[in-house]
Amino acid sequence: MIPRISPGKTWEGFVGAILTSLVISVAMTWAMGSRIHVISFTDSIILGLLLPLVSVLGDLAESAVKRDASIKDSGRSIPASAARST
Repeated sequence: MIPRISPGKTWEGFVGAILTSLVISVAMTWAMGSRIHVISFTDSIILGLLLPLVSVLGDLAESAVKRDASIKDSGRSIPASAARST
């Protein structure tokens, strides 16, 4: 998608994420039926399209920050002792 920020991300993966999210969102809304009154079929479509978009944008933003800070693995950037104290 944006090779200078995150070379491993592809447009095919992005489209696959959107389609998968959309199918799962609609299927869950259909399967839950009347048990969930607050989410309509239209809402499930909107969520199925919006959530993967926000997720990919967040992942690209994290990749840009990591690239700028020259960090390969962000999981190791927080010391274990700091993670345990929270």
